[in-house]
Amino acid sequence: DTAKAAKNTGADAPLALGGLKAVNADLQLTVGPLAVPDFKLDHAVIAIALHDGMLKTDLSSLNAYGGTGTGSLTVDASGDVPSFRSVLDMRNVKAQPFLIELMNVNQISSTGAVRIDVASRGATQAAIVRNLNGHGDVQFANGTITGVDLGAVARILQSVLTAQVLTGAVGDNAKTEFGEMSGSFVI
Repeated sequence: DTAKAAKNTGADAPLALGGLKAVNADLQLTVGPLAVPDFKLDHAVIAIALHDGMLKTDLSSLNAYGGTGTGSLTVDASGDVPSFRSVLDMRNVKAQPFLIELMNVNQISSTGAVRIDVASRGATQAAIVRNLNGHGDVQFANGTITGVDLGAVARILQSVLTAQVLTGAVGDNAKTEFGEMSGSFVI
């Protein structure tokens, strides 16, 4: 039985969301520091509404990574196949701690905005991953990328005939300043 139970906890095991249909509730929470996987909140006001298998969570006055914003999470378990949607909209986010936490990237220092809107549906973890869709945008301004000075690299490449060396262009002390860096993605 233990082997069977372990096998049923994998990505293809059905999610146990029946409890969402058993309870109706409305809650308002104010939370201080809160760590969830790959994300840390400094402060948030959270409104939770749970009715007939529909969970709506709205995060207002969200403070994280030095920035402010809003977020939401909706889980609809009222039908046969649950659906999920999560939205995050943050401003003045400090790029370095945010990117370290999410992607283990620590070379970018800046502040900026992050917007993510992701949805899925499925009765198992594997189905949810397979059905993921959404988009996101990040915009950072007036910052630096450490580890390389791209301006120095460009100057050296332009003067190859003089046989200059890449001294100072790469390494721990090298930095590239940027005015704006942005990116977007689609899932």
